[in-house]
Amino acid sequence: MAGTFEVAVIGAGMSGIFLAEKLQRAGVPFHIYEKAADVGGTWRDNTYPGLHVDVVTRSYEFSFSRNKDWSHRYAPGSEIQTYLKKVARGLDLANHTSFNCEIVEARFEGGVWHLRSADDGLVTADVVFCGTGFLREPMIPNLSGRDSF
Repeated sequence: MAGTFEVAVIGAGMSGIFLAEKLQRAGVPFHIYEKAADVGGTWRDNTYPGLHVDVVTRSYEFSFSRNKDWSHRYAPGSEIQTYLKKVARGLDLANHTSFNCEIVEARFEGGVWHLRSADDGLVTADVVFCGTGFLREPMIPNLSGRDSF
């Protein structure tokens, strides 16, 4: 990245996709680092029976990509995930994303961020945005019958 300003976006969930669109629109170079094989974050990772949004579905829309075809006022999680994948495709985010690349360390030295991935890959960036979200790690209680739910 010598001489090039670049933003590193950690996570390709809702916030990462939102920021990517804003950066694209502003002409700011960026790259997304996503630990999984696809976009979606919480909506990709949570697939339990009966999962639906807890607020009106329109609250999960991006202002730059409206969806008039929601199936329910409180849509199922799988529908939110489908929407996020569609938005990411429309933004061509695959060409700006390293999938299966979990960032495990970020250090600021010499005026730049040094990011290390789980496979010991190293990259640098001028700005780092952590869009991993607070629901990225499931907290599953140890309840009787959990495995058959």
